[in-house]
Amino acid sequence: MQSIKTIFLFTLSLGILWSSHVCGALSWQTNYPKALTQAKKEERSLLIFFSGSDWSGTGMRMKKEILDSPDFAKALGNQFVFVEVDFPKHSELPPKRAHQNEKLKNRFQIEEYPSLVLIDSSEREILRLGYLPESGAQLGEDLIRIVEQDRKLCKGLEKLPQEVDKLKELYQYALELTRPDALDQVLQVGCETGDRFFLLERYRKYVEDGMMYCQEAKKIRKSLLEEESHDTYFTVALIDFQDLSKRTSKLESRDQAVEPLEEYLSHFKETDRENVWRIEMMMAQFFLETDDWNRALEHAETAFESAPDAMKPDILHSLTYIREHV
Repeated sequence: MQSIKTIFLFTLSLGILWSSHVCGALSWQTNYPKALTQAKKEERSLLIFFSGSDWSGTGMRMKKEILDSPDFAKALGNQFVFVEVDFPKHSELPPKRAHQNEKLKNRFQIEEYPSLVLIDSSEREILRLGYLPESGAQLGEDLIRIVEQDRKLCKGLEKLPQEVDKLKELYQYALELTRPDALDQVLQVGCETGDRFFLLERYRKYVEDGMMYCQEAKKIRKSLLEEESHDTYFTVALIDFQDLSKRTSKLESRDQAVEPLEEYLSHFKETDRENVWRIEMMMAQFFLETDDWNRALEHAETAFESAPDAMKPDILHSLTYIREHV
């Protein structure tokens, strides 16, 4: 009888401990070196919460409604080590802790509160977030996904695959994690495969970096347009237009900005009727923003004529507005 009672009490205590672990709030440490040592030992990531516990309204709300919620704890389980780095204004921290927190703020260049910084056990930053109006469960799931993506990306970078689909997967991870170093590595190998997706991404990057007219960018653009694919041609035209439209003051004329779109229409107007009205409206909007109302009207009228019936009322509204100002 005694043994049955002992087993019952042991089982009950396990249930209570399990319930507390899964459903209760997480334990946020304040000693960063101790937390880091634990993370290294257990091979876990660290989630650092930079807070203003007695003055930041969004920080207090985030802590209470999201980070201390049972759903957040349940989603993350024991997969992270949690650290709170606080900067109160109406109370004083112990000097040693205040000094530690100031060093961490400077190290991670924290400029707003609240901030969440996710790092691995080697102190490499994976991601940082501000206040997010989402549930504890959703944030927890997002963090689990991000850590898994980071793990796969790091493993993939050790020896980049040659298969295009796998390279695209790694490239997407690098985009979501904002890893420019990884993007460049994957992009280089991807371009070597000659895949159109990676060539377009390389060309886009050249354009965004102000290198549209460099020799390599010209070479990639030429090879892409030689495909005579209206999808590829359309993407290149949009990349060019978006860049040129941002720097009209440096162009000889406004017409130069819309040349890529005009060029696309000259090649594919008859075979890509679906995009004609969209392109015409892009040009109408561009000329509207640059105060060339007559040119805006011209393109808006063409867009109205070529648009599907479902879109005509919206375009007519824009047309009416432009006509009132011409």
